[in-house]
Amino acid sequence: MTKIILKLVTIVTQAVVYFLMTTSLHEQFHMIAANNLGVPGHVLFRLSWGFFVYENPQMLTTLQDVIIGLAGGFGVAAVFGILWTIQHWQGHDSENELDTAAIFAIIVIFQFFYAISEGIELWAPWLGVYAQLVGILCGVFIMFKLYGARLAKWIE
Repeated sequence: MTKIILKLVTIVTQAVVYFLMTTSLHEQFHMIAANNLGVPGHVLFRLSWGFFVYENPQMLTTLQDVIIGLAGGFGVAAVFGILWTIQHWQGHDSENELDTAAIFAIIVIFQFFYAISEGIELWAPWLGVYAQLVGILCGVFIMFKLYGARLAKWIE
């Protein structure tokens, strides 16, 4: 029982740290896209979240808004996708490597769907919420499919 609790605390702690890191990275990718498109703006950060603010939203085209919206999640998915690939393929099924690879897999899939939700919320804000929910559920499902048996084996 102690082993299970320790494993859960470790996974939750790592997940919180990595998800907090993704917030900053996500917003910076919005900023990079905006700068490359010549759209002035800045990022505001709060305790555990942030958001990109357009300086002059009236001069923004729909295409620019979509590209900037997609850039945050796709950028983070790409970075954590590389990290996940490295972690996954070097993994020797040690407890920490499995934890980290599993969390990276969830982040990649969630950020991918989150990017889509930010890109489509111009036309259908309600659909964006569903895309985020699908991202979380798909991320957790795929993580358990990839790592569930090995994590369960380790806990035994």
